[in-house]
Formats: sequence, structure tokens, C-alpha cells
Amino acid sequence: MGARLVDLLDACGLSERPRSELKRCVVVARGNDGYQAVFSWNELYNSSIGQKVLVLYEKNGKALDAHLGAICLISANDARLGPRHLRGLSQVAVRML
Repeated sequence: MGARLVDLLDACGLSERPRSELKRCVVVARGNDGYQAVFSWNELYNSSIGQKVLVLYEKNGKALDAHLGAICLISANDARLGPRHLRGLSQVAVRML
């Protein structure tokens, strides 16, 4: 169980920013180990990728396996799985380019 990253970003007010700013945003997710996954605003909100970028905290009603950490992030619609999967999600930051 979890939530879509775009829903979490919207709950924090990202979509209220002017569109001219949003087009220059990148979202950087960081794991406890320092690994990062980067998404453009356009990719998250205007492509099928964003529909399946998920922040997970449970699997089948139970806590995630210890190796995944308390919270993890997966990008399930990427053509090549793995590079944007984070264990132990510790931070999500929105940066302007």
C-alpha cells in the first residue's frame, strides 16, 4: 500500500505554482544510502510514467521487508526496471532548473 508520488506532491501544493515554474521543476527522491532518482515535472504529470511512480509503505497489509526500509519508491512504468527504485526513501525535493 502507498500513494502516487504526484498525489503527495499535489498535497504539498506543487500544482499551485505557476505553470512557467512547473515546466522547470525536477523532483529528486533520495534513499538512505544516498541513491537518487530524478523525475521532470513534465514526465510525472504529462506521461504514463507519473501514474506509476509509487511511494510504498506496506505490502499485503504488512510492513515492507527490512531490506526495502520503512518507505520505498518505485517507478513501475519505466521501460527498464530498477534504476529508479529506491529503498529507504528519506527525502523528496523539488528543484527549479
